Amino acid sequence: MLSIAVLMLPLLLGCKVFEDVEDIDGAWRVHEYRTNGDQRDYYVEITPSPTDTSYYKLYNMFNMGDDFCVHLVLTDNEFTIMGCDNPIYTVSGSGKLTRSDESRIEWEYSLLGPDLSDLDIRAIYIKD
Repeated sequence: MLSIAVLMLPLLLGCKVFEDVEDIDGAWRVHEYRTNGDQRDYYVEITPSPTDTSYYKLYNMFNMGDDFCVHLVLTDNEFTIMGCDNPIYTVSGSGKLTRSDESRIEWEYSLLGPDLSDLDIRAIYIKD
């Protein structure tokens, strides 16, 4: 049993644990890929809850403006979209937070609304 732990040690030491909100808080560059083949690049802002480190707000998702706010919950390294402040849109999906040379979130999400609907959007967010 000890030999397995010794072999796993370098792997565990190389993993980044996202306990610091500074790893997540701030501007992220977005590369978004829509079902119709459109690709868009823009920026979002992720801010932590002042009272709970597992809750975040994401602004400007879908490049819909700084007042378009999406609520996120972070469990381990997985974000889950809990909804948005805009009552005419439905947002759902999840994103996996990783760290190699840079912090990155790989997203799969959907948006339903009167002017914009896409059920299979993929995006990569890279921390600036």
